[in-house]
Amino acid sequence: MDWNGKRVLITGAGKGIGRATAVMLASRGATVVALTRDRRDLEVLAQEIVCEPICADLAEIGAIAAAVTPAFPVDMLVNCAGTTVLQSFVETEVVDFSHVLNVNTLAPVVLAQAVVRDWIERGIKGSIVNVSSDAARRGVANHTAYCASKRRSMRSRASWR
Repeated sequence: MDWNGKRVLITGAGKGIGRATAVMLASRGATVVALTRDRRDLEVLAQEIVCEPICADLAEIGAIAAAVTPAFPVDMLVNCAGTTVLQSFVETEVVDFSHVLNVNTLAPVVLAQAVVRDWIERGIKGSIVNVSSDAARRGVANHTAYCASKRRSMRSRASWR
């Protein structure tokens, strides 16, 4: 695929899979819009690649659309951001469960809605990639909230047609 001239919004671009995706796509000519919650991670990434940084916490659901809309238009959304709490089922607090659901399940929905609305308004098609985990299909000890969030996210995406 020719990435030259393509604008790609990547969440979780400061670490892990999101960072690796940002570096790889930038090396192939894409314009990377890098979103992460840690400003220092963005600064380190910007030393390695040319990118448009967005510092935003995806747990703050109400602020997501306002944070990403200035980056439009984009041709692709890559949802890589994710979080977990390492607690047993009995120890997982509701506030922790809610935080994991916001980042892993609700944020990708809100981001996709904002991006797709822009695509519809401009009369174009784009692509959305949602990075998930095998934890969406099977339970993992001490990852109750994570497994539930990834399963909900996977089932939600199946209806985005």
